[in-house]
Amino acid sequence: MQIIYLPLQGYWFSASAFSDLQNCSHFSFQSGVSVATFLIFNNDVMNIYVGNLGQQTSETQLRDLFTAYGEVDSVKIITDHVTGRPRGFAFVEMADKANAENAIQELNNTKLDTQFITVNEARPKATQSGGYGSSYRSSGNRRY
Repeated sequence: MQIIYLPLQGYWFSASAFSDLQNCSHFSFQSGVSVATFLIFNNDVMNIYVGNLGQQTSETQLRDLFTAYGEVDSVKIITDHVTGRPRGFAFVEMADKANAENAIQELNNTKLDTQFITVNEARPKATQSGGYGSSYRSSGNRRY
């Protein structure tokens, strides 16, 4: 765990100034006119991707499954933003990297409910360039 103290005296700190904000939490306190912020990095936290989940799988089931291997910080089943239905995958955050690696090794390709699940270390989300219609715009200089 790493703690960084930031004395804030009329200065703004950019989030991009820190390389590992994914595993960071912060808190601030004010004493009179003085404000201080602490960033707390937990470098041992591992985010785990769990794929091929059945529609009936719950966050409680996943938490219970992974708790057998160590402390679970969070579980999030990803849902479709329009329908609200599960998209078939989730992310589990475990507090200890060694326990998380053990859980990945033991749980990958095992059966949960009626599905064989895929379990591996989550990769950072790829940045997408462009936007709506970007493939059309990049297809050449069309005038129509």
